Amino acid sequence: MERIVYINGELPFDGADTLVFSRIWHDGAEIETDNRGNQIRPSQKEVFAWQTAFCKSDTGYVVEPYCFYFKQGANTLTLEASTEPMAIRAVTLKSVRKNVDYKAYKAKQPASSSADNIEVIKLQGENSARRSDPSLFAKADRASPITEPYNVKAITLNYIGGDSWKSAGQWIEWDFTAPADGFYKIAVKGRQMYQRGSISTRSLYIDGEIPFTEMNAIDFYYSSEWQQQILSDKDGTPYEFFFKKGNHTLRLEVTMGGLGPIVNDIEDSIYRLNEIYRTIRVLTGVNPDVNRDYNLEQVYPDTIEAMNIESRRLYKVVDDYVAYTGEKSDKIASAQTLAVQLEEFYKKPYKITQAFQTFKENITALGTSLLDLTESKLDIDCISVAGRNADIPKVKPSGFKKVAHSINSFI
Repeated sequence: MERIVYINGELPFDGADTLVFSRIWHDGAEIETDNRGNQIRPSQKEVFAWQTAFCKSDTGYVVEPYCFYFKQGANTLTLEASTEPMAIRAVTLKSVRKNVDYKAYKAKQPASSSADNIEVIKLQGENSARRSDPSLFAKADRASPITEPYNVKAITLNYIGGDSWKSAGQWIEWDFTAPADGFYKIAVKGRQMYQRGSISTRSLYIDGEIPFTEMNAIDFYYSSEWQQQILSDKDGTPYEFFFKKGNHTLRLEVTMGGLGPIVNDIEDSIYRLNEIYRTIRVLTGVNPDVNRDYNLEQVYPDTIEAMNIESRRLYKVVDDYVAYTGEKSDKIASAQTLAVQLEEFYKKPYKITQAFQTFKENITALGTSLLDLTESKLDIDCISVAGRNADIPKVKPSGFKKVAHSINSFI
């Protein structure tokens, strides 16, 4: 559901015209089993319920809500429908509040804890309570010996996510009950096996709010196996989350995390590269005469200089990507190719007409890479919540389990 917001009759900034509000879905019935023991996935049903949401970017580049400026006195706020009907019960104006870091969060919590030794509470991924999209349903995995619940003989719904959980703003939510007031650890058993050399990122919401800034972006690196990620600081010390006794919700939402600024830079670069291409095409046409000297460095000196600047920008984009992900992947290769090509065009302008069509194709390839980079796919097997002194078991499969799994798969 999309809306446009106007303040005193004017659009306040770019992005205020694409405010996205999610719908809510859940399983429309209980999971059934056929006569061969295969589980049948229930159809998805929409939940019509009131929900509170901040106005924020739908791109996932930033997690924090938008800030709107109002003058003192009377103001008008207008919401215009773009897509889908939506009922509004109330609009609330709140003062700007920055999320605190973990140190400040911990200092605000009670000193005593009655939950230190609470054993692991597992929230199975397939048992999520609510989702933002009907395509985020439970799925079956028989490829790993440590998927829970494990069943290599029959179809068993045992994880959630996958190809459909990739766009910024999509979320999955689980309910759980804390047995006592106190501090708990949280571990996410996830698998990012879709994009080698890339990172999938999620924001963690507890009872509708991100508890501290470190939970704005939880990174999941590429691996073909399930990874148990205990939410921890850079030194590996687990974060301690305070829960009061009773019912709570955990939500994981797709966000771009550290890739956000990089993707934004690529988007801006594509815009400028297309401007460069169109400027040169005015003189040369779509298919330049390779035997003619168009003297581009004299006709368009600013454009030639823009190529040099854009080349350096793209080199920096590649460096930033490698610094963030730890490796250079095919997702960023087109940026490297264009950086090299633009550098050559700047030094030897006569080569522009010789490779003009290739230049356009490389811009198109960069646009395709941009779309790939905005996808953030992830599988979730389960989420574990345990007292801060309790042990959360490791999930790495033993050699024996792998061999047994391979044998059972063929029997």
